[in-house]
Amino acid sequence: MLGPEELLLLFLHGLRAPERSRHRKGEDLRLRSRAEALGDALLIVLRTRGLAMTAEQEAQVHGCQDVGLLTRWLEQASLIPAAAALFAGR
Repeated sequence: MLGPEELLLLFLHGLRAPERSRHRKGEDLRLRSRAEALGDALLIVLRTRGLAMTAEQEAQVHGCQDVGLLTRWLEQASLIPAAAALFAGR
C-alpha cells in the first residue's frame, strides 16, 4: 500500500503531466510554423533567381519539417546554379 507521501507525489506528477503535454504541443506548433516559413522563403529565393523547380521538388520543400535542412537549403539557394543542386545530396 502507498503511503501519503507516495500518493502526494503521484498526484502532483499527474497534475504536471498535462502542462508538459501542452508545452510539447506548443513547441511542435512553433517548429512546424518555422519550417513552413523557411520553406516559403526558400521557394521565394529560388523563384526570384529564376531557378525552375519540378512539382516534386516543390512538394519536397513543402513536406519538409526539418528546420536544420530547410535552413541549409535556404543558405545554399543564393549560390546554386540550379534548384536540382539542393536535392542532389539528399
